[in-house]
Amino acid sequence: MWGDAEGDPGRNGDAGRAADRGGPGEALRFQVLGPVRAWRDGRQLKLGSPQQRATLAVLLLRDGRPSPPRSWSTRCWGEEPPPRAVGTLRTYVSRLRALLEPDRRAREPARLLVSAGDGYALRVPRTALDACELEDRVAAARRASGAGRHAEAHEELTAALALSDGAPLAGLPGPYAVVSATGSPNCPSPPRRNSSPAPSRSAGTRRRPAPCGCSPPNTGCASAPRPC
Repeated sequence: MWGDAEGDPGRNGDAGRAADRGGPGEALRFQVLGPVRAWRDGRQLKLGSPQQRATLAVLLLRDGRPSPPRSWSTRCWGEEPPPRAVGTLRTYVSRLRALLEPDRRAREPARLLVSAGDGYALRVPRTALDACELEDRVAAARRASGAGRHAEAHEELTAALALSDGAPLAGLPGPYAVVSATGSPNCPSPPRRNSSPAPSRSAGTRRRPAPCGCSPPNTGCASAPRPC
């Protein structure tokens, strides 16, 4: 999930790209399709306070692009952030760095949560984030359906729906979580797993329920949180 591949790599140069070459990011897995969670080698990490988890979510959904902390304050606290919001967010970044790269030595440049200009970027493989897997599986299902491989399309969509662990970004504070989760303040939350009816086994292409749960489907809505 590199996003702006040609962007400024920041003070750490190409160090942030090491995760794409089999670095420490390969052992990490992140969830935003439900409560924000993270695992390393299958072991769940303790992500801290709701605002710290919101900070991680903002960085994940930036798709590897740099973002300054001053732009996160209202996303994490709403319209009235605390007086030292930026300093607090930098503290969250420091804690997340220690959590994501526990073996990094003092003064060694970060390889995952890197400094970039006056902000930060989280650079982990695309396969580490469940929302990216959902997008990839839906795209694969469309290709399979277009080629007439309906059983394969059904398998991909079933796997995509199984990624949901409730409302995206559940439990996070601030309006950012609501808008990112639904794409619209008036759109209902996406269905939980197994809540959609089973697709028909007929040979023809069948209209599937909208991933956001809207009926009729809302083209302005999506079940996965949207990048900023």
